Amino acid sequence: MKAFELVRKEQKKQGKSDIWLSEQTGIKATTLRAVRYEDTRQYSLQTMVKIAIALDMDLNELKKIDWR
Repeated sequence: MKAFELVRKEQKKQGKSDIWLSEQTGIKATTLRAVRYEDTRQYSLQTMVKIAIALDMDLNELKKIDWR
């Protein structure tokens, strides 16, 4: 699974916007858009952990990400 698929799925499920997520995590909206639209050069594992915590996701979900 790609990171963008995981984030899109969870945001849609919870009805959370990029603006809300940016406010909760302190991550710039442009970085969040990069995550959502698969620009893998723009984010790190630390970013994904912040997103997962803000969305109250099980951090084990991050193990499913194909980081290649």
